[in-house]
Amino acid sequence: MKSKIKNKGSESIVKRSKNKQKAKLKPKTIKKGKVVEVKKAKVKKQIIKKTKKIKEKLNQIWLDVLLKDPELRKWIVQEIGEYVIHVIKNFDGYISDEDLAKKCQIKPSEVRVVLNRLHAKGFAEYIRKKDKKNGWYSYIWYLKPAAAQKFYEGFKKIKQEVSAPPQTEQELYYAEVDGKIKYYTFEQAFENKFICPETGKPLKYLNRNK
Repeated sequence: MKSKIKNKGSESIVKRSKNKQKAKLKPKTIKKGKVVEVKKAKVKKQIIKKTKKIKEKLNQIWLDVLLKDPELRKWIVQEIGEYVIHVIKNFDGYISDEDLAKKCQIKPSEVRVVLNRLHAKGFAEYIRKKDKKNGWYSYIWYLKPAAAQKFYEGFKKIKQEVSAPPQTEQELYYAEVDGKIKYYTFEQAFENKFICPETGKPLKYLNRNK
């Protein structure tokens, strides 16, 4: 009996020593509230990092390609509105219409007109959120680079087709009219004294050997 009691006592002593060792190895714990705050802070940092990466891409095709083409830029302004270029330059990520208006330094109502027209053309999209307290809806807007890329490819194809000279062996002359190439036969060019009737500029000879 005595040996059994001694064994139980020794087992409890071993367990205590092991627990003490584990306690020494464990780092100091933080209160639950503080742990939650730390986790939230980490999540916020991750979101900020992700949005920064997104911001570098969303309006990049507009700045690098679409707005640099004179003909395309003219069409965009005519279809979307006079503030479209200013809005797109500041439209670098997920953003509310009010924050975008502050960045552009123009009225929120005018920014909404541009956003709605971009949305109607398929260039922009929004996320709608409802405030549980007051029941109001807020909108977070973002550009769609894939839609802009597809539009540009289609535009480029049409432009190439329009710019291609007619398949004829006749001598041709050409002039640029509103960003498009217009061709004239020798007879047409001669009648107009080799001056473009629409722009008043001299017609250029089309060298097919280039």
